[in-house]
Amino acid sequence: MTATALVVDDEVDLCRLMQITLTKMGIKSDVAYTLAQAQTYWQTHQYDFCLTDLNLPDGSGLELVKQISGSSSTPIAVITAHGSMDLAIEALKLGAFDFVNKPLELPRLRQLVDNALKVIRQDNDAAASLNEHTPEQQLLDHRLIGDSTVMHTLKNTILKLARSQAPVFLSGASGTGKEVVARLIHDLSPRRDGSFVPVNCGAIPSELMESEFFGHKKGSFTGAVADKQGLFQQASGGTLFLDEVADLPLAMQVKLLRAIQEKNVRAIGDTKEVPVDIRILSATHKDLDQLVQISAFRQDLYYRINVIELKLPALNARYDDIPALAQHFLALIAEEWQLDTPSQLTDDAYQRLQQHDFAGNVRELRNILERAITLAETTTIDLNHLGLPESGNNPQLLDFHPLNNDLLNTNTTAANNNTDSAKATLITTSKSENIRSSAQIANGHTAINLHPYRTHNQPYPSAIQASSTASFGPSSTQDDAGVSKASNKLEGEITPPLSMQTNSADLPEKGLEVYLQEQEKRLIIMALKQTGWNKTQAAELLGTTFRSLRYRMKKLEIDED
Repeated sequence: MTATALVVDDEVDLCRLMQITLTKMGIKSDVAYTLAQAQTYWQTHQYDFCLTDLNLPDGSGLELVKQISGSSSTPIAVITAHGSMDLAIEALKLGAFDFVNKPLELPRLRQLVDNALKVIRQDNDAAASLNEHTPEQQLLDHRLIGDSTVMHTLKNTILKLARSQAPVFLSGASGTGKEVVARLIHDLSPRRDGSFVPVNCGAIPSELMESEFFGHKKGSFTGAVADKQGLFQQASGGTLFLDEVADLPLAMQVKLLRAIQEKNVRAIGDTKEVPVDIRILSATHKDLDQLVQISAFRQDLYYRINVIELKLPALNARYDDIPALAQHFLALIAEEWQLDTPSQLTDDAYQRLQQHDFAGNVRELRNILERAITLAETTTIDLNHLGLPESGNNPQLLDFHPLNNDLLNTNTTAANNNTDSAKATLITTSKSENIRSSAQIANGHTAINLHPYRTHNQPYPSAIQASSTASFGPSSTQDDAGVSKASNKLEGEITPPLSMQTNSADLPEKGLEVYLQEQEKRLIIMALKQTGWNKTQAAELLGTTFRSLRYRMKKLEIDED
């Protein structure tokens, strides 16, 4: 069926030009020259989309935008004169689909109409499948895990924003999934066939920023050996996502403002501007309002990119979604690590995750699960594998790392006090088996399990055994089997050797995680050196798999050079 459009403008010649262009595209159109005539046409006819000027003889086109957006989902675009960008921003906030500048450029008009027709087709497809999940809803449920109230609200908002071409500003704490939402808005929008170009504004050096955004011509500066296409040109026809936009230097903010407003860019060394058709999505975890107040961010740029603000909820605001998120990440990690079976969390582990304060949000949840999979001996992840502190009055969990020769969280006062009242229990009897296995590992009787699904069970090489045994110091003795014995042991518990009973001054300066990584890195390098940097043999010596060793080398930045 042929689409119909309502064109509203007081310039007769411009109306005829737009009507001819629409007719060539197979679209039937009616023309109104005043606001009153446009309102009459709208009430008596059915239109698929509307194109209106903002400056009309008897009123403002904003009234028509408000009327159409408030009563229907029909896309409405606005025509703005040069210098009236603020009115266009106001129209977008009221629900306008997009805007086009005067003097009118026909390629830009055709692109706008094509996007409007795509939105119409999406609406028709959604209306035809009211009793079943639409492809858009299925994509939302697949990408955004969670059925809480805040997530349902977020998904509905994303569907509305995807129909528009207005700039969207994504705000929220670090790790809430701002880039995930930005990709969803692009994939659900009429620009889905175009490119989605993400850029971390804080990762580009200031002296290269203009070249990265707008490109350069060959010979325009030292090192420009060839023409380079900028990010704006790469995203033309699609979406440009400016992540951490608050990190843009002020000098670049001025140039970015003009590019967004005029939708034209000029490469370094070029003599002419090139039109670009992009939608701007931006995000930051910083407070842009505060940055504007202290003049660290331009107010005019802030108004351009913050036409519509979408605040993403923190993970602490949707604890009910944590089990579903955890299952999703466990399956994803198993696929990425090529594990045979995804790990499963116990009920206690699920309950503890729902009680944790996630300062890092969804990203922190995934990091906790990756660590738990590595530390777990089986496919079952229990409470102690999470490495989270106990809440309430319960004693703090003992963190055990397979590559650490020391026992963590030791009570330091028992080393220098002979009275019974000064003796503190290191761990309960139920945890003693973990410590015994730790002592066996340190003496080479049990291979360290770097990966939960390893198939090798070979002891460490003698060099690593000697290093691990030496770490216990002179306070421990060894029997004929080479098993280290503590000279002072309470019934039902084990007292660490004197070399491991440290005071607060001997604690790691850089924190526990850095200390554990250094120990892990030292042992891996030791095994690699002994095998002549043969990763397969080193993995066998360490009792792990080749893939796990390669992953850890990458994580710890261990390079053969």
